[in-house]
Amino acid sequence: MGISDLVSHSLEGPIAAVRRHAISLSIAVVAAVAAIVYAASALLLALEAGLGPIGARLAVAAVLGAIAIAGYFAPRFLGSSPKKRLSPSDSDPDLSDLTRDQRIAMVFEALMLGFSMGSRKPADGTDTAGGSK
Repeated sequence: MGISDLVSHSLEGPIAAVRRHAISLSIAVVAAVAAIVYAASALLLALEAGLGPIGARLAVAAVLGAIAIAGYFAPRFLGSSPKKRLSPSDSDPDLSDLTRDQRIAMVFEALMLGFSMGSRKPADGTDTAGGSK
């Protein structure tokens, strides 16, 4: 049995479960949308008795327009205030004495150190590419 067969056999169960879950969720979403459409239709029929056919449709359109406008502006009114940026003095008192150029130089030094540590050969003298000395 190859590794691809092993992987495909081990993933059959979870993939089937996810597929069943996706199908049931899509059926529930379609049913919920249909229920909303029928509820709106029933509301429209109830409003037609009091407002007439044109007035009922105008009332429903006005309510939907108000919901759309509220949905558009809600994130602007309910959004949190901008987060306060931490200055270096808040996070580390040693960094407060450094200038901007010194901070940038420190970041470059850290990057160069990481690159040099990553590009070194192992200490035991073996080549990681599979070759011999």
